[in-house]
Amino acid sequence: MGVPRDEGSDAMTPTLIVDKLAGEISRDEGLGCCPCGLSARRGDAMKNSLKHAGAALVLGLALAAAGCSTVGSTAPGTTIGQVQASHGSPTAVYPRPDGGQRLEYGSGPWGLHAWMLDFDAGSRLLAATQVRDERSFGALREGMSRDDVLYRIGHPSNVRYLPRQNHDLWSYNYDNPFCLWFQVSVDRQTHRVAETGHAIHPRCVWDRR
Repeated sequence: MGVPRDEGSDAMTPTLIVDKLAGEISRDEGLGCCPCGLSARRGDAMKNSLKHAGAALVLGLALAAAGCSTVGSTAPGTTIGQVQASHGSPTAVYPRPDGGQRLEYGSGPWGLHAWMLDFDAGSRLLAATQVRDERSFGALREGMSRDDVLYRIGHPSNVRYLPRQNHDLWSYNYDNPFCLWFQVSVDRQTHRVAETGHAIHPRCVWDRR
């Protein structure tokens, strides 16, 4: 669903951003504890990481205050030009089925939130939605295209290559009390979702060393 950026706009297309992240993949084997498909072990992950809830909450609040969380308070009817004048260029731009546009405002690799701003064909805001949450994650399905994932929940915080499966593992920071991040495994050959799940965030693994 990614579209080429308009002339004069700094917004990158969704595919270009993910490819750029993939080129900067971390090869630290210390992250090997976080493969996709840990849904069955989610309960254990929650139990083991409860002690980190306070730190995660403080981090989330600090990043939200410093990031682009105010984008979410933009009033309906605001134009795209007014939003960009106040908050800068979006992370990515997607076409909507009704002829409008969806603008993604991410919060960087350490942020916990991502906002999707939906505009009608007249470039006026319809709604602003924070998409890094369990409801949005739960709507993802195996076989979904990677562009559809980007349209729904935006760009990942981290991209890591899994050579055995020939998959890219997309990991998303989000606000939760269990020190987890959400992961989407994307097949490099089909460009479709192979698996989704939760894993313990690396910061909690590092804390235990």
